[in-house]
Amino acid sequence: MSDDLRSYLDDLRRQQGELIEVSRPVSPVGEISAVVKALEPSGKPAVLFHDVIGTDMAVVMGLFGTRNRLASSLGVGRRALVRHALSVLASDLPETTQGNGGLLDGRVRRGQDIDLG
Repeated sequence: MSDDLRSYLDDLRRQQGELIEVSRPVSPVGEISAVVKALEPSGKPAVLFHDVIGTDMAVVMGLFGTRNRLASSLGVGRRALVRHALSVLASDLPETTQGNGGLLDGRVRRGQDIDLG
């Protein structure tokens, strides 16, 4: 199980055919989803688009597109995936209070200030 998105993407890079990286410019309107759909016959790989027109951010699609990737992301085997999901749903989650949750605290992060790790 990976600790964060960056390490999860690194794990996928090491696995043959699990991640395809697209570096050419792509449109976020229709083109990204068309590329992902076109790749489905080759095993539904996750796709990382590095140059999305109109944004400085990369876009990743299909991270959990297969049961194997979903199980791997949760740190369980494929056969244990359903059992794991049911146990999480049946468990009591602790209640926590986050105030306004940070969404309304007036801080907007851009560019290098954003930490996805």
